[in-house]
Parts: sequence; structure tokens; C-alpha cells
Amino acid sequence: ASRPSRDLGAVSSAWGVIARAEAAAFHATTYPSQASQYGPGFRTVLDGGLSVSGVEYANAAKARAEFTGRLNRFFGDIDCMVCPTMSNPARQKRDDPFAVLDSGGWSRLVERDVHTKPFNLSGNPTLSLPCGFTADELPLSIQFVGPRMGEATICRAGYAFQQATQWHTKHPVL
Repeated sequence: ASRPSRDLGAVSSAWGVIARAEAAAFHATTYPSQASQYGPGFRTVLDGGLSVSGVEYANAAKARAEFTGRLNRFFGDIDCMVCPTMSNPARQKRDDPFAVLDSGGWSRLVERDVHTKPFNLSGNPTLSLPCGFTADELPLSIQFVGPRMGEATICRAGYAFQQATQWHTKHPVL
């Protein structure tokens, strides 16, 4: 099978445009009228979504359709693909998990989601499971990705992975 794309920059960019615009549409009844109820990081996302032009959205939708088509062809001969969930371990525990993130904090939170964005964009089913820990005892995860309507297959693959490993029984040190 041919690879869906070697350069995921365009996929990530299309995901960003669509995600911002759809977030703004979803929050239209409360944003910007109740903007003070939102954290500054997410306000930046919603403001970005409100500024997406129709042409920009149409170009992102075209990129999504092209990528999804390539991915569908890729899965023509493949039942399940396995890859990291994130390009980094889980974030360390914050002093205040309810603290409001500023724009920079929000950007750092999602900057390494390179392994989830393509499938969020294409709509392919995924399953993430624990697969180890870093030297600092931060959890790592693995992602099983399937073709459209392939949920049963990736669940069976995930179950087989859990039967062969014990990572799902271990917990990070708090």
C-alpha cells in the first residue's frame, strides 16, 4: 500500500483551520458574548475560528478530502496501523490542574499532537492504550488506527495487546 502522506504539515494546517472554525461554530451561542467565561488560550482558538474565511475553510476541506481518500486507499490492504499516540510522554502534573492556560500554554499543550490530528481530520477510528513509562515515570501510550468502520478490528487488536502486556495494570506514581 502507498503511504498516505510523508509531509503531514498540510494535514496539520487543514486540521487547525477546520478545528478552529468548528469550535467557533459550536460555541457561537456563548462566544463572544460570554468571552470572559473562557480561558485566554481557548479564546485565542475561538477568535482564530471566527476569522477563518470561506475560501480558507474550503481549501482545508479540500485538503481533508484528499488526505482522507489517500488514507482510505492506504487501508485497502491493512486492517490496523500502530503508531505512537503522542510524540511526547504525558505532561507532568501541574500544581493547579484548573489553572487557566494562556495562549502560549495552550499552544504547547497541543503542539505535539501530530499522531492524532491526521485521524481526527480523516475520521478514522483510533484506540489508545498505555505502553510504558519514561525514566521519569510519565506514562506513554500506543495508538491503534483502523479503516473507516474498523472499530471492531482495532478493539480486537487492542485486546490482544493487553493480553500480551501488563501496561494497562500499572499506574503512574503521583
